[in-house]
Amino acid sequence: MSSRHYIFPEDGEPLRLSHRLVQGMVFGKDAMPQYAGTRQKVASIVVELDSAKPQQIIDAHGAYWVFDTAGDIRKGLVRSTGDILSAAFDRPDTKGTVVALRPKLSKKRAEEEHRWVVGKAELDRIAADIWPKAKSDRMKTAQGVSAKRPPLTYDAKHALDEASADLWKVAHAIDELKEPSVKGFAHEARARGVRRPEHGPLYQAMALNCSS
Repeated sequence: MSSRHYIFPEDGEPLRLSHRLVQGMVFGKDAMPQYAGTRQKVASIVVELDSAKPQQIIDAHGAYWVFDTAGDIRKGLVRSTGDILSAAFDRPDTKGTVVALRPKLSKKRAEEEHRWVVGKAELDRIAADIWPKAKSDRMKTAQGVSAKRPPLTYDAKHALDEASADLWKVAHAIDELKEPSVKGFAHEARARGVRRPEHGPLYQAMALNCSS
């Protein structure tokens, strides 16, 4: 199984939402200021996979994302979750027929306010994105404000581990120095950074560590 997410703006073409963006929006690490102060339709679907290839759409859910003035959805999510849970667990009062119907009406209102039915038109557009017959069938990907994290390859991780293995020695060496020596260390580190520009940032970091 695999999940996909799409936003259907009131004005404009639908856009694909990456898992990274959705997670960032949910946990407050990302925002979409282009939709600030609006209420937008978002469709979440479940796709059946076979050898990592999508075979069919087996479920679809529609929700409204309410964006605050900064393009953040967390307040809206908290409210919608609270309203739906409150309505779902509201127990009827058996004293009267009218009162007994109130929880059902409350649940209906909560669903109408925070949920929408993903119709055939939206499903057809999503299907075209998943199984495109032409380049134009593919949706563009929505953008947030956080920078995309570059992939950390095995070689990059190994190189970083190798390069940082002895970094602790820098702080340890500085900690062993007395105040006059610390000032001399920092001055000489900056001077060496000028004389050896290929290692300038490293010497600058050593000098900065003296004032931390």
